[in-house]
Amino acid sequence: MQTIEQKKSPYTKMPNKMLGQKPVSKQFIDRGAVDFHQACDYVWRLPYGRTQDSELSVVLTQGRGTCSSKHGLLKIFADELSLEVDLYWASIKCVKRTHQVLDRLFMIPSMIQYQRRIAI
Repeated sequence: MQTIEQKKSPYTKMPNKMLGQKPVSKQFIDRGAVDFHQACDYVWRLPYGRTQDSELSVVLTQGRGTCSSKHGLLKIFADELSLEVDLYWASIKCVKRTHQVLDRLFMIPSMIQYQRRIAI
């Protein structure tokens, strides 16, 4: 069952799939996620912070990440699950003009977009 917050989150518009036995899936399972949406929610809740390594999996081990590292991890994870999810980079200026179009597409939303929507 989804929480009210998850129902409002843009990532619930993306395709979903149960986690498997591949490397990134196992890391998310260890953290309590059972599907792609729960993994996205887990990453979304991680605090912002630079990691000590450029390897994207350290976002999970260090419990923090930048917008770029969090998006990169989710893209690698989506590829591992064979989900067709595109990654895009967005600024507040870009999101203001394109959020209506982007909302209709299956994409990993920008963390900037999350923050703007929650603040509204």
